[in-house]
Amino acid sequence: MGPRPLDRVLAAQRALLAPAAFGGGLDADEWAASVTEAVRSVAGCDHTLFVMPVGAADGPADGPAIHVYSDDTDASVPAAVEAAFDGPWGDDPTWADALLGAAYQTRRRGGPGAYHERDLAPASAVEASAVFREALAPNGLRHTLGIAVPLADGREFSVAAYYERADAPGFTDETLADLALLVPALDAGARAYLRYGPEATARRAGFTAAVDALSAAVLVLDETGAEVHWNGSLVGLLEPETEDGRLLAHVRRWARYLGTPSRTTPPQAVVQGAHGRYRLGGVRLEAALDGVGGVVTVERVGLPLPPAPALRDRFGLTRRETEVASLLAEGLSDRTIAACLSIAHATARRHTERVLRKLGVSSRAAVAACLCQTGVRRYG
Repeated sequence: MGPRPLDRVLAAQRALLAPAAFGGGLDADEWAASVTEAVRSVAGCDHTLFVMPVGAADGPADGPAIHVYSDDTDASVPAAVEAAFDGPWGDDPTWADALLGAAYQTRRRGGPGAYHERDLAPASAVEASAVFREALAPNGLRHTLGIAVPLADGREFSVAAYYERADAPGFTDETLADLALLVPALDAGARAYLRYGPEATARRAGFTAAVDALSAAVLVLDETGAEVHWNGSLVGLLEPETEDGRLLAHVRRWARYLGTPSRTTPPQAVVQGAHGRYRLGGVRLEAALDGVGGVVTVERVGLPLPPAPALRDRFGLTRRETEVASLLAEGLSDRTIAACLSIAHATARRHTERVLRKLGVSSRAAVAACLCQTGVRRYG
């Protein structure tokens, strides 16, 4: 006795979710084979086709823009469907076969879900389709139920269950309801595949190789701000600073900032480490590459400041003025200094004026160099 219907549905859901579990280690055809087998088990159909997008949404693929997988039909069937899509993906992709194009647009308007052939096109359109007449029907792919996940960028993942006869036991609304239970799993599996599958893994590898070739110190982040890759320059720059930990903490603040959708004020741009001062920056890469959300850059811009007691002794600064001087050396404005020290903006401005006077410099930009200079100067 075979598995009960619910068991088959649960097994199929696990198959569709496989990319989330395997990450980049799952081969596309391996996933497609498990998906078509699982859907066939639930639908009790004669044949299955799994349609997957190939390449980015906004440009032509090197070859077919879709990959059609089937383990139970003649190879001419997937080839005919692949050839019918002219691409590229987007708002209005071009299908050489009107039936397939109309069905795609209907699914896209309806969003993720299960569909019956009667919902996609009238029988007259089916009979007029060259792909149906010349490839599908001669190989027994005559009647279909299916599930589809159209994505916002125009790409689509779909699995079609085909029956050779309209009176086949599985070609029913009850089967369509069972297939509808698989839609959330296909949606999650498709998104995981786009992020972790072999294509995305290869693209990220090319991106990180380019980042590794840079002399600039760069940290690559995913869409949430989590660390994906440190290039060699960043490893070398941060290595002397790891014991102190301050610089790494600031780098990770930038990562959290770039990974926060409702972000406002960026973190400090110039920070102190144990072995120098560093300028930090970052950019968010909106939808540039699956699994890559932004980069943090780090640049060493000066020597470390002397300890606070040495600065107070050298320049005659009060404790508060020493704090303001250190923040000025990091390139902060009076308003930001006021926020850091929880004082009024006007108070911060007065402290800045006194610091500049005691250091004997005329501009805020000269503060860092003055604080780091050798020799001892005393002011009364």
